Amino acid sequence: MPPERLKEVLEEAGLGHFAGELDSIDQWAQRLSGGEQQRLWIARALLAKPAILLLDASLDEAGQSTLYQRLRSLPCHPTIVSVGHRASLPQFRDRVLNLGPAARASE
Repeated sequence: MPPERLKEVLEEAGLGHFAGELDSIDQWAQRLSGGEQQRLWIARALLAKPAILLLDASLDEAGQSTLYQRLRSLPCHPTIVSVGHRASLPQFRDRVLNLGPAARASE
């Protein structure tokens, strides 16, 4: 993968400040926050173009909006399955499956 493409994808995922560290060896699992780890995962998805993406809602709301819009515009049109309870998430979902206690009580 050309370094320029990697830097471009890091920028798209909101991790452009790490572009100068592509060759760095570090304890990335400890260094990156949960949101940054998910952004890195999304950067990898932008490169891999998967058919299905499984996401949790650990991004900040501004980053969440930008990244969901970007993922929904991917040429490969992945199915996105997200888990989360933020009030801002339904706008990014076509369908919602509620697995909470109220859902079980009505079965």
